[in-house]
Amino acid sequence: MPRKHGKDLNLTKKTNETQYAYAVSAVRVRQIKALETSDIDRMIAAPTDTAVLSILESKGWHSTGRISDVNDMLEKELSETWRYLSEVAPDPALFIPFILKNDFHNLKAGIKSVLSDYEADEYFVLPCTIPSDTMKKAVEENRFDDLPAPFDQLGEEMYDILVRTGDGQWSDVIADRAALDETLRCAEKTGDELIFRISELFVAAANIKIAFRSARFGKKEEFLERAVGSCTSLDRDRMIKAATEGVSALLEYLSTTEYADGTALLKTSPSDFERWCDDRAMGMLENVRYIALGTAPLVAYYLGKEAEIRNVRIILAAKQSGLPAPAIRSRIRRLYV
Repeated sequence: MPRKHGKDLNLTKKTNETQYAYAVSAVRVRQIKALETSDIDRMIAAPTDTAVLSILESKGWHSTGRISDVNDMLEKELSETWRYLSEVAPDPALFIPFILKNDFHNLKAGIKSVLSDYEADEYFVLPCTIPSDTMKKAVEENRFDDLPAPFDQLGEEMYDILVRTGDGQWSDVIADRAALDETLRCAEKTGDELIFRISELFVAAANIKIAFRSARFGKKEEFLERAVGSCTSLDRDRMIKAATEGVSALLEYLSTTEYADGTALLKTSPSDFERWCDDRAMGMLENVRYIALGTAPLVAYYLGKEAEIRNVRIILAAKQSGLPAPAIRSRIRRLYV
């Protein structure tokens, strides 16, 4: 377990692992169609973005062959994965920490769209825990108390800020911080060590990126206190103090943490740090394929699909930009295979 800087954690396994026997068998069957390294190699070598879509179609993805439909295709792939996971898992709520970020995005998008006279649901993303219709109605009718906590109070606060000040950046900061804290709270609540560890990595990476950007642009301590969330593997107070002193001081502190290898990449390429974090998450799933019971194979099923989609986005964007194969390969994330 990571070094703790906050309250003691209670991560005693609460699930009856034998209840997951059917679910594990079910997702293992579906993973037979997962993208493999050879598929990624074929897509990298493909001459055009439409050729990439043809490869995906041959693997069963819902491709229309049109680049304009890519976002819909990728959203359908992930939503279908979540829907199936929710159907077969004895307790789908355990996996909510992996999609909570979408609910917070939808709240931000909904409020900004309504105040700008745009259709809110055009900017919603899936999967999410709050149905799009529920979110849209609450935002459009300014009835945030119809939403579950913490979205009710958060929605009111964001709406008030945007109406009074028009400060969209500050509204985003508040929402993003709430998303980090709620994700980690829900992950800890599951009592599942793997779900918590991966959620902790995601939250820590987000906090590090916030601190790094703040250090680069000379943000004050007040901003960092509001923007940086809590996590057990980082000393929040030390990181905030270091960030206020500049990039060098921040990187010096981060070199003492378990993220030292990744954060060293921030000096030259923040995108390389993001890839390092993604690969580390996949590394946590390395031995899951040998586990026959419990929640871990279901975690791997969902996060494995996220990794596939991330790589597809990278490849298609690179093809449209005309990047050569070596440059594309350097951006590819690790798959769960």
